[in-house]
Amino acid sequence: MAKPNTYWFYNHTTNNVVKAAGSGSDANFKPITTGTGASGFTLAWTGSNAADGAPTGTRDTITIPGSGSVEIDKTFIDDGSIVDQVPLAGTNQGKQQGGDTRYVFCIHIAGATQSKAFLEFWDNANHNSFSNQVLGSGMAGSSYIYGSATTYASPGSSDWSGGAKRLAGSGPDNRLELSSANIPSGGADLYFNLATRVPATASPFSENPLCALRFSYA
Repeated sequence: MAKPNTYWFYNHTTNNVVKAAGSGSDANFKPITTGTGASGFTLAWTGSNAADGAPTGTRDTITIPGSGSVEIDKTFIDDGSIVDQVPLAGTNQGKQQGGDTRYVFCIHIAGATQSKAFLEFWDNANHNSFSNQVLGSGMAGSSYIYGSATTYASPGSSDWSGGAKRLAGSGPDNRLELSSANIPSGGADLYFNLATRVPATASPFSENPLCALRFSYA
């Protein structure tokens, strides 16, 4: 059994609809170039003054609240040329069209696996540490990144943060189970939604955690 190829996508529209099945993009979903090098795309959460289609590297200041927590306003994919908005990402507490949205990010696994598929966040390419502030400074349950697996259903509420996983590392409570079983030989499309919330206890930061897909194969 060969290693399955994986294909990552994001929905750049406000159409909360399924992606065309398989490894290709469609009118709603654009492909993401993965990897940690210069050619890899970047998932960027940033303030509300960043505009869809602005030049690569565009970011806006994130506000640290005086109390409680606040959702980072907007979600973009920076492809090295522009920042392309993911308007359905996040909850209704952001400043885009997030909420009970299911078809936001998609991963197609083209082939069989010998395990379920999981989405994880780490602070290095060795996948052995989550000490970044945004990943909870080593305390996974305090991660700023919230995730909802939506392969089989939408998050269930417009502000789904209460039922979300706080993503950091590979602990069962801090990674997303994207599939309920091993992926069959015909492959599968897996979906998820992400949001990021900054607590009042945060210090100013500029960090680049890594998003990873984990599964086993033979």
